[in-house]
Amino acid sequence: MEQISDIIDLLWLRPELSLAGLFGVLFVIWWVLGRNINRNEKAPSKATKDISPDISPADSPDMGSNPQVSLPGGIHDDWFDEIQARLSDFGAQQSPFAGKIGLLRETLKGGSAEKAIAALNEICVDNAKEGRDFQKRSEQFLLGAAIARIAAGDLEIANQNLDASAEQYALAIEATPPGQDALLAEALNKHGVVQYRTGHFDAAMISFRRAVKLLERVHGPMTPRLPVC
Repeated sequence: MEQISDIIDLLWLRPELSLAGLFGVLFVIWWVLGRNINRNEKAPSKATKDISPDISPADSPDMGSNPQVSLPGGIHDDWFDEIQARLSDFGAQQSPFAGKIGLLRETLKGGSAEKAIAALNEICVDNAKEGRDFQKRSEQFLLGAAIARIAAGDLEIANQNLDASAEQYALAIEATPPGQDALLAEALNKHGVVQYRTGHFDAAMISFRRAVKLLERVHGPMTPRLPVC
């Protein structure tokens, strides 16, 4: 007891020794805690030990969802439903691709991604070819409609039906397919002339400006083929 009393008296008289001792105790506590934390981080958890290294996450059972079999990577059955939904959203449900979704599904379930990719490439080629054929036919029909509308507008002018001719020219503008700048400029020019003669000056200026830009694109700037009233 006397030794403890002497130590207390010494610490009371020498406060710097008290601080040194306190820091020493804190350092020991910090060092012990640090070793325990490192030991816990390096030790594998029981759940990790229980998992066999021969089983990959893709092979492990998917609890709470439908098991996916023979489909590569992240592809799943819902993927095909998403494709069909996109075709419907974009109005392409009549595409030949839509009728081949089932075949593609069976090909992937058979475990052959290469065959599925080859089938998709073939579908792309077929769809693109049919689409270009349909587009060409569509443009031909629209071109015929536009020319017929312009002719009808000319006849309406001959009969002094200016409002009816303006409507015919407006429909010709709408029907003219892309790439037919000269024909579109003609329809715009005639539409502008009729609108000007009937007092619709703002509408006439809009048509004239569009016609000028198209004619400059076709014939170059300062062309003499500019719309006139």
